[in-house]
Amino acid sequence: MASQFSEGVDLTDDQTLRDEFMCPITCDLIFDPVIAADGHTYDRSAIQGWLAKHETSPKTGKRLDHLGLVENLNLRRLIGDLVEEGGSALYTKSSSSNRSRRRELVSSMH
Repeated sequence: MASQFSEGVDLTDDQTLRDEFMCPITCDLIFDPVIAADGHTYDRSAIQGWLAKHETSPKTGKRLDHLGLVENLNLRRLIGDLVEEGGSALYTKSSSSNRSRRRELVSSMH
């Protein structure tokens, strides 16, 4: 069975979003990529929600030097190009256990 993201990219059960394009907070495709003080890229709405309640990195747990965000224009452009090309390069084959472990890790951070 295939699921579909809002950009219209089909995802089959044996595929998973590549880490490079996944928000570490939501585990979903990044639509508005920004870089936080920890050097990691997040979807803007997800990291803003996180920073409203925390002053630490969602990836490392360490206190952030500042709460400013910088647009990741190159990643935005790359994701946009890949979606326009059909989106298949956004995904890789993966076992369901890998997807489950990733979701559990993110859930434990909240």
